Amino acid sequence: MILDTLLKKQNMTKYRLAVEAGIPHATLSDICSGKTRLEKCSAETICKIARTLGVSMEILTEDGIRATEREHIYEQG
Repeated sequence: MILDTLLKKQNMTKYRLAVEAGIPHATLSDICSGKTRLEKCSAETICKIARTLGVSMEILTEDGIRATEREHIYEQG
């Protein structure tokens, strides 16, 4: 998952990201565990995470959007 990769790159824990981004740690844990899909989060949450990690919102959501598109194609095909 892109979020785990970015956290490792910046040597940042999930807890620190949650605190610095100003989002609940439970929310971030749900995202990282796959319980909540990042692309289903509010734009505000994605923006806070992206800003804290120093990346664009598109980078965070790109993989999830592609996976969702593949699922739709698979369901239709």
